[in-house]
Amino acid sequence: RLLRAGLGADVLVSSAGVSVGDNDHVSPTLEKLGVRLEFWGVEMKPGYPVTFGRADEGRGAFVFGLPGNPVSAMVTFELFVRPLLLKLAGRSDLARPVIDAIAGESFSKKPGREHYLRVFLEKRGADGAAVARTTGSQSSGVLRSMTLADGLLVFPADASEIAAGARARVLVLDASFFARAAT
Repeated sequence: RLLRAGLGADVLVSSAGVSVGDNDHVSPTLEKLGVRLEFWGVEMKPGYPVTFGRADEGRGAFVFGLPGNPVSAMVTFELFVRPLLLKLAGRSDLARPVIDAIAGESFSKKPGREHYLRVFLEKRGADGAAVARTTGSQSSGVLRSMTLADGLLVFPADASEIAAGARARVLVLDASFFARAAT
């Protein structure tokens, strides 16, 4: 009933109930309501089960189903929902600033999914290079990792390691980093 009512809006964002297997309640419900799902599941972490579709044969509401874990919901909102909301509001600057940073520690993972690591950013040395260090546990249920983050370090899907001292792309979430870096 609530999802049906939400389809009358320009954008409908649902959080939780999007999952894998028997715990995915939102995607099948949206399909029953006539939402054409454009994708379900993105090879990323956190946020794999994110869902996107359009109502009314592609002419209606933009519909997002975000995962229920807090960090997964926040990261998928940043990457998928926020740019659309800005575009619908008439903005042209849709993306967060991206900088090259130096990994302040080593990171490792299994290849296959792009990871978004929550990081602190700090300026180091005369050249002003940004250094990225994790905010702590990267579990998608640890909200603190996101609330402390200056940015999201993009760990490419095909990579298994980023060595300390290597360059890495970081999406800057907290614009105050630039003011801190300038002083």
